[in-house]
Amino acid sequence: MSKAKMPAPALRFKTRNYKHELRLTPGTPRWVGNYTDAMWEAFFRQVAARDFTGVVFYAGYHPFEFILDYSGYPQAATQPAGQNAATRDAINRGLAVAKRYGLKTMIQHYVTHYTEPLARHLRLPMTGRYANTGHPELDRYHRWCYREIFKQCSDLSGMYFNYESSGNNWSAILRTAVAEFNSMSTKPIMVHRLWNLSDVEGVRALIKGYQGKTILSHKISDTNDTYYLPTADSRCGEWKEKLKGLDFEFIYCLGPCHNCGTNLCANLWADYDFVWDLAADAKKQGADGIGFHTVHEFFAPDMPGADKLYSEREMDLARLNVLHLDAFVDYVHGVRKSPAQRAARMAERMGVPAAAGKPLVAAIEAASRPVLLTFRQFCYGSAFDGYLNPGRYSHIQDPFYYYPATEMNNQASRAMWSCNRCDVSWLKKERDRKVCPDNQFQYIIDFVNPKKAKAVHNPEKLASMIDAVNRKALAALASYRRLVGDAAADLLERHMKPDVVLGEYVACELRAAVHLYGIYFATSKAQVVSRLRSGLTELRGVKESMQQPEEVLKVVLRDFMFDLSWGPDREIALASETLSAVESTDFPAAAFAAYVGSRREYNEIRRVCRAAREQNERTLAFAAGQFKAAMRLAKQSLKLLRDDAWRGLAANVESWLAFLESEFAAMTPPSTTVGAAPGEWLATRWEHAFRSGENFLEDFLSFFKSVPAGKPSIIRFRVWRTADALAVTMREDGVDPEQRKARWVEHMSTGSSSFVERLVVDVMSKDRPRRGFIIWPKGESVSMGDEPNVAVKTEYREAATAYETTAYLPFALIGKPPKKGDTWRFNIAANPAVTRNACFTWALQYDAGGNTRLFGRLKVV
Repeated sequence: MSKAKMPAPALRFKTRNYKHELRLTPGTPRWVGNYTDAMWEAFFRQVAARDFTGVVFYAGYHPFEFILDYSGYPQAATQPAGQNAATRDAINRGLAVAKRYGLKTMIQHYVTHYTEPLARHLRLPMTGRYANTGHPELDRYHRWCYREIFKQCSDLSGMYFNYESSGNNWSAILRTAVAEFNSMSTKPIMVHRLWNLSDVEGVRALIKGYQGKTILSHKISDTNDTYYLPTADSRCGEWKEKLKGLDFEFIYCLGPCHNCGTNLCANLWADYDFVWDLAADAKKQGADGIGFHTVHEFFAPDMPGADKLYSEREMDLARLNVLHLDAFVDYVHGVRKSPAQRAARMAERMGVPAAAGKPLVAAIEAASRPVLLTFRQFCYGSAFDGYLNPGRYSHIQDPFYYYPATEMNNQASRAMWSCNRCDVSWLKKERDRKVCPDNQFQYIIDFVNPKKAKAVHNPEKLASMIDAVNRKALAALASYRRLVGDAAADLLERHMKPDVVLGEYVACELRAAVHLYGIYFATSKAQVVSRLRSGLTELRGVKESMQQPEEVLKVVLRDFMFDLSWGPDREIALASETLSAVESTDFPAAAFAAYVGSRREYNEIRRVCRAAREQNERTLAFAAGQFKAAMRLAKQSLKLLRDDAWRGLAANVESWLAFLESEFAAMTPPSTTVGAAPGEWLATRWEHAFRSGENFLEDFLSFFKSVPAGKPSIIRFRVWRTADALAVTMREDGVDPEQRKARWVEHMSTGSSSFVERLVVDVMSKDRPRRGFIIWPKGESVSMGDEPNVAVKTEYREAATAYETTAYLPFALIGKPPKKGDTWRFNIAANPAVTRNACFTWALQYDAGGNTRLFGRLKVV
């Protein structure tokens, strides 16, 4: 009697989508028209063989303009009709093959995007990122896109909706995609990426309003889009609880990609245990599925002729990183490769002798570790913490610019997480959860504080761990070279090099910061000199680690996502100048200690008051306490500098104290009166989010020389009222208007809208929400919210070294006409120079922009 056949074990995760990047414009190797039928066949065969259930194409912001036949919508067309026909045919050939393999197919796009010709046709003022504009004709266009993509690509199963271009704009999707899809006999799958979509009621409306299948997609790492710990974001449970009773699936994005492993997407990176454990935690958090996202196509080596689509580097990484994919697929199937099986798999994939598999895996996994260790100490992803600060060019420029992973713990109750993010990227947590033990990692400045305990993986320990994995990687490479020869080993070394250099760079940075941050707690001149000298030695080591070919540095820079001015030159110059000043100046050590203590207490504000957050009573109370502590120590330093011999030093401390007093006073919103005649000219203030991102070495150097802590105002404004409008004039003096106009034109074709003037008015009425206005350069147009070209009269005047723009905001738009004695909230902000760290505002927002509680007050007289 034969035994009954055992059923196959159930696969983990219901939905398993595989992301594939391609191009829709000819002239690039990865243009979809270059895919042969054999390539499509091989690609989808590999995807299906691993039990993925679907494939999603990533192909730019607005793929419709490259695929659809625009003969019915010529005013929106951007590409030649024949080119779109060829692209559409190529896409459809691929979709047909996917369908034969039983795969669902989707294409990703950014919501509310439209084309430049359509913007010109409708006379819409926009920057180069055409999105987030409300207009009936745009709704009509988007409904046309959603309808036609499924008519013209009949084997397409669904769409991925990316809200980065139009945060929380779910209502536009209800009006367009949901309305259109509900009218179709076969309902497409709707996948909403929960990145810049955090409005629970909006998501609820999308799910309830749609008659077809809805999937919610979320980044897998907790409050980040880079890997640092194998811990999935616990928001899965919070979303499911808030949407209880609704029919949807929740999937995480996992993989070496922009969306979920930002700092791995161009790297040699394969850590089998990390990925397997991360997938297991995703399941534990309650995920229904996974979207496996990759930049470099893992199956490229299996596609005949793919070397014509992909560069040699891409083909190399597809092979070398395969254990990243294997780890996820193995988890889905309930198996876990042993070290010997991983070695055999890599030897086979790279075509080297079986004996070489072990050192090959050891080299790759060790080289992968510096990335993880770096982002456990400096936890950040692709999004800048605040646009209005100097930008990031090192990990140690500011003691609180980056937080360690431990600071991700207990986000529901911690003060620094109590503020709403101004970019609406993530749902605000209501449940505390730890991503790691509380004593696992720590700020470098806490490590060097003699009054604080040392964390288990403190910065000094992490530097040693990075050194150790680098040594392990290089030793494994040497073993691999002996077994396979120079050609194969050189290939591995070429792709290992950026990871090793990254590790060298960060280890030196960590040690430099340990020495230099220690100056905040120094009690003698000798200690200051010693720490500066040791710090300079490590900074020069950072500089030395950068002496690499451009192709290596490009990868490291992409990993860090620093500004292009990255590197230690600034720190070396400041530390050298400080050392010279310390050695050549007679000064009381106690006065210096009190002064840097004052700077340290001020910096502590940023531990809680992060940039790009809407500060609240709790965080502002913390800031006020730190201001008082900083002012107390600055005054103490001044008392110790009463001797005439130290008059110059005292002047520098007085300047710092004046900054503290001014900034502390500015925490109270300003006020002015609004009458029938133009009011007095009012100054704006530099918007800097408590000096976020400034270089910490200025805290020491500024004791010895004048280093201004603030910036003088360059913008003035005045307000008054007419019979039917609130009038606001913004003026900038001391500039060449022609230069400004050229700068504005330059940025009209970029994704930045920093050059516009922004006004917000809140009439403080429950049934009349605040109104935000954008005054476009020279007053050529005015937008209100996402509504363009609203009826606002403007005037523009210029002189040889100044210009001014006046806008008359109708009370009918603002909400109601004022009565004498009314108090409204108001703010104005502008960055006419269009440079980072150069925004000026009337009421400080700390890089949030729309925090009504901090707006200034207008009293009608």
